[in-house]
Amino acid sequence: MSNRKGLILFVDEEYYVLETLRKIFRREFDDYRMEFAQSGEEALELLAEMDEDQLAELIVFSDWHMPTMLGDELLSKIHDKYPHSINFLLSGVVNQDQIREISQNPGITRVLEKPWENHNLVRILNDIISR
Repeated sequence: MSNRKGLILFVDEEYYVLETLRKIFRREFDDYRMEFAQSGEEALELLAEMDEDQLAELIVFSDWHMPTMLGDELLSKIHDKYPHSINFLLSGVVNQDQIREISQNPGITRVLEKPWENHNLVRILNDIISR
């Protein structure tokens, strides 16, 4: 069994975004296992292969606009299977009505706008974890 506190899963179809997220969180949250997926389907497969112990504390950051599965759909599926998960949707959408509608999804803890400030992402995650 791992000494890690939990899992942080990042999902985005763009590799450079995943690499940026890896760099932002790697040092600050080294006591968490980090996984990266380039699609909703890949994320769900990755979670299905994991031990329940590894998913005791599950935090997911997902892009909203992905080709085969939208991020809000992915986070709903994750929330249905892991209701304790903390799920962030990353969105470049500037339509505030659409953001409000997406925010009503019970599978989404919070919608975060792209582009983001790195220190804000770290602060938000620290605030959530420390609760």
